[in-house]
Amino acid sequence: MRGKSVFVVLCIVVFNFVLQVAVANEPALSEESNEIADPPTEKENGKLKENGGKKDDNEKEAKMDDEEVDVEGRIVAGVEEGWAEGRVEEAQLVKSAKRLNYKIQIARDGAISCQEEKDDEEDNHILVYLPRAEGVIQAPASDLLKGLREADADILLPKGSINALVGWSQVVGRAARAEGVSDLVELVEILRRDPALRSKYRTRFDSEDHVFHVLNDLSHVNNHGLEVAEVEEEGRRSRYEFRVNGHAPSVVLAEPASSVLLALADYLVGSHVPGVGCVDCITADEPELLLNVSRVALVGVFVTRPQPFLEDALSSLLETGLHPDKTVVVIYNTIEDYTPKVNRFAQRLREEQRIKNVTILQVAGKKPGVGVVKNMLLEECLRIDCGWFIHVDAAVFLNPMIIGLLISLGHPVLAPALSIQSRIPASFWRELDLDLQPAYSWDHAHILKGHGGARGYWHASCVRGVYSVRHDILERVKNPYTHALSSSADQDPDLAFCSALREAGVPMVVQTAFQEQGALLNTSGHEVGTRDLTTFSSNPLLWNLLYMHPTYNSIMAGDFSLVSRPCYEVYVLPTFTQRFATELVQLANSVNQWSTATTKQGHEEGAGCRGSAYGRPVVLAAGS
Repeated sequence: MRGKSVFVVLCIVVFNFVLQVAVANEPALSEESNEIADPPTEKENGKLKENGGKKDDNEKEAKMDDEEVDVEGRIVAGVEEGWAEGRVEEAQLVKSAKRLNYKIQIARDGAISCQEEKDDEEDNHILVYLPRAEGVIQAPASDLLKGLREADADILLPKGSINALVGWSQVVGRAARAEGVSDLVELVEILRRDPALRSKYRTRFDSEDHVFHVLNDLSHVNNHGLEVAEVEEEGRRSRYEFRVNGHAPSVVLAEPASSVLLALADYLVGSHVPGVGCVDCITADEPELLLNVSRVALVGVFVTRPQPFLEDALSSLLETGLHPDKTVVVIYNTIEDYTPKVNRFAQRLREEQRIKNVTILQVAGKKPGVGVVKNMLLEECLRIDCGWFIHVDAAVFLNPMIIGLLISLGHPVLAPALSIQSRIPASFWRELDLDLQPAYSWDHAHILKGHGGARGYWHASCVRGVYSVRHDILERVKNPYTHALSSSADQDPDLAFCSALREAGVPMVVQTAFQEQGALLNTSGHEVGTRDLTTFSSNPLLWNLLYMHPTYNSIMAGDFSLVSRPCYEVYVLPTFTQRFATELVQLANSVNQWSTATTKQGHEEGAGCRGSAYGRPVVLAAGS
């Protein structure tokens, strides 16, 4: 009996405690109105909603986190003063937005109004505001919603100095009206500097990278956890994704000091597909290069420094793929000793290629800088209403028809990806350093190889050597080859040209859709009298092409059937070209102290077949 009494007392105590807790949680009476106060409210999808619905809110939140919520995303981007329409960064942003079904608006009139945002329950969307039309979106709007929820925020601001935001449109509009600001620029500025306002409108800095990642001047792929990864999706084609320490930010931005976004976006906007390459590339095996064009192409060929293989390089320019009646060639030579070779090249253009308009430019009086002459050619191109200006540095060896190919592809500024030799600068770059000079990107070597996923068209920060410029671009830039250059003689007019194009918003593109387009020649330390035969270490690609016998390369690749065996233990294989033998004899004769026999045969024909006391002979022959 005593134990049963104790149990009853305990039940009464517990019952009273539960009752007190329940009463404490009942809605209280308003002291002012004696009416029942409004129940606590929570935010859901940017709208106020009462607790106590038919379904448990926590359960609903969890369900929405697990599923992709159908929410609309809109992007509003501004432009900087002097920002030219058609800029590469803007095009990349627009492409990434459309790829993920965002609506996007580029505000070109400066101010970006936020007063039009109303409390319309039917029009509450995720708003992305960017101060510059520069960035990449790589996730749908539903991911932005998840990022807001993870941060427990209605508005998120990126860390750093960029005045961007992601948030619910109704909250953004309500904040703007309440604070009396007229555009998003002002709103972001007051939210960034006022903690009280951030609290009032549930605004957070995105310190956890829930949504944003901002690239700065230290950002570089394969460094600090930054990587471009291949993503396989079931039932879909693989794509590329930018990750930071394994996490893929939804919005990728860049501070003005960072140029890595230019190179990143080629992958992220869907222009290139893993294992496939550029999905927009020309796939025809034999594109029509002899163009039926109504406007002239002006080709400027510049011989401006001592170089090896000059005649070979100029000869490679003969088969241009351009229509002879619609081609004007202007050759500018600053090396007097090269005048005979340049004259022969001009004559071959007239006779072999039937190009009538060939001019060797002679500048009277004091010779101007090369940049000034190049500007003169651009003005001449405009004067004759040309369709294209084609820049050709004589220190380039091109495979046939490459010049015509550039025009047929139609890009505003297009360059072939040329092979490089012995650590000379490349023919293109995709990034800029802190001094705004062209810099190599992490994917430079991959693109240069031109295999598989590296085929296609790539945005560049600078191109040089050989490139085509469309007529309408010439009208947008003025004296680009002397752009921002001082009188210092060591300035590079080609770098000045690239700088002018970047400021004008002109996209430069390097093309790898076709392999083996040509090579840059290494002119470092070369002198006019240096013989081509002695340049193996500086120009191995051209040296092997011109001096090594093609059959020898096949033998070295494993085709030993090309080796002949005229008698026992004697193997005959070609090694060098006839040109090598001729120039070697010329070099020996110029010294004339190598051997008393000079060029005379010193042994009987077939003597090698009788054996040798010094071992097994192998005859290395120069082939024709």
